[in-house]
Amino acid sequence: MNGLKPTKKRAVSQIIGSLAMMAIVTSIGSVIMFQGLSGVQDFNNLLSGFVTTKNNNLGENLVIEHVRFQTSGVGCTATPPQACVTLWFRNIGIVDAKIKTIKIMSKDDQTIVLDQNNVDLPVYVRNFAASQQFTNLLSFDLTKTYKIAITTERGNSFSSMATSYNT
Repeated sequence: MNGLKPTKKRAVSQIIGSLAMMAIVTSIGSVIMFQGLSGVQDFNNLLSGFVTTKNNNLGENLVIEHVRFQTSGVGCTATPPQACVTLWFRNIGIVDAKIKTIKIMSKDDQTIVLDQNNVDLPVYVRNFAASQQFTNLLSFDLTKTYKIAITTERGNSFSSMATSYNT
C-alpha cells in the first residue's frame, strides 16, 4: 500500500496564518474605509454650500423704516422742482442686503408712481438706516395711499404701505 509518510517539513501554524490573513484584511479594509469617508466628506461639503446659500436668502430681512413725500422745496433736490420721495431702509436680518428694484404704486387706482431698476443700494446689518431719494416720480398725489415694494439682489421682496402725513 502506498501511504503517505509524514515528512519533516513543517507547515505554517494556524496562529501565524490567522495573523497574516488579519493583517491583509485590515490593511485592505482600512484603505476602503478611508476612501469611503473621504467621499462622504466631499459630499457633505458640496451640500453645505447649498445650505449656506439658502440660509443667506432666509437671513435677509429689510424694513422700510420711513417714507417722506415732498412736492418741492427743502430736502427735495429735484430739478426742475417736482415731487420726490425719500425712503429709509433698515436691515434687521443677519446678512447684508443690496436693493435692486423699488416700485411705488398707488393703492387706490393701481397707477405706478415709481419704477426704479438697478438701484444698487447696500443696506448693512446693524447699521443706521440707508436712505435714497427718488425724483423721477411719474404721478403723485398727497391724498393717496401708496404701496412700496423692494426687491433685493437675492430675489427677496419686501413691501409696505405709506400715506402722506404732514409732508
